[in-house]
Amino acid sequence: FFVLKFTTTIKNKKDHPFYKELKDQKYSLYDFLNQQFVPNFDNMHVRFLCGDNSMPFGAANKSHLELAKKNLLNANMLFGITEMFDESIIYLKKELGWTNPYYSKVNVAKTHNLSPTSIDSETKEMILKCNQFDLELYQFAKELFVERIKMLGPDFKKEVDLFKEKNSQIKARLSLRNYFRSFITRFTQG
Repeated sequence: FFVLKFTTTIKNKKDHPFYKELKDQKYSLYDFLNQQFVPNFDNMHVRFLCGDNSMPFGAANKSHLELAKKNLLNANMLFGITEMFDESIIYLKKELGWTNPYYSKVNVAKTHNLSPTSIDSETKEMILKCNQFDLELYQFAKELFVERIKMLGPDFKKEVDLFKEKNSQIKARLSLRNYFRSFITRFTQG
């Protein structure tokens, strides 16, 4: 889905390096992936976590995946899971000694008309091929994250529930503050 959102974003951003290429050539998502323009569209997370983001498109393999998994197992490697965002925040709070890590959503991407169900089977197959190791890494990371928060004991869930409640109470204040901050930043930069 990341690839789908990103290529849609490219088509709408005139200053993107691949905007002209996509527009002029009228590439479909399948064609764009098949051209292998952007190496990070090929198992991006495995590339970053194995420490070799310079490899060519299609070069990520099982050994890179195993190295990425090994790096995630390192006790000093902290990470969270997007679908478990509040749990991730509290986990990081505990590990890093944060206080009051409340948040509000800012800079949220616009939704696009494309959806995974509107993609033909050939394109879906290409997307899965380009992300096969990332999908396996994600499943591994999610299981590892769940194990890490289980080790924090039964009070962890209570803390997350309390955090969600408090965060929702102050979210309006944070949103207003972030709105004014971004407004002021736009007019004071450059």
